[in-house]
Amino acid sequence: MDGRNELVGVVTYRDVAKAVDENRLEDRVLDYATREVLCAFRDESLREVLVKFHERDLGHLPVVERTSPRHLVGIVSGRHVIKAYNRALAKRRATSPPSLLSLRSSTSADTKEAGSQKQGHS
Repeated sequence: MDGRNELVGVVTYRDVAKAVDENRLEDRVLDYATREVLCAFRDESLREVLVKFHERDLGHLPVVERTSPRHLVGIVSGRHVIKAYNRALAKRRATSPPSLLSLRSSTSADTKEAGSQKQGHS
């Protein structure tokens, strides 16, 4: 953050590792900060944010306003996004009627299991 409370960069694990490798631990944080910051926007979907995490192998993303991309409003962690996404998927599956495909799959599995039991295999 600068003097106007605007985002100017982030320090990643890779940035710190580079400073350690170069034995430059006394340098300023900003000297090693990534200036081209990939951010999540407050109004983005979880799916869009998941793609960003995956594409860049990130653990956290700053969250900014789309209209003011240097104004930090929060930080989101990849772990929390994945957790929320999985929770939403589980909820959707629990409230959705079974699809024909899932009915066919379970019927096929039940038929195979029944046939297996008739032949003495269990």
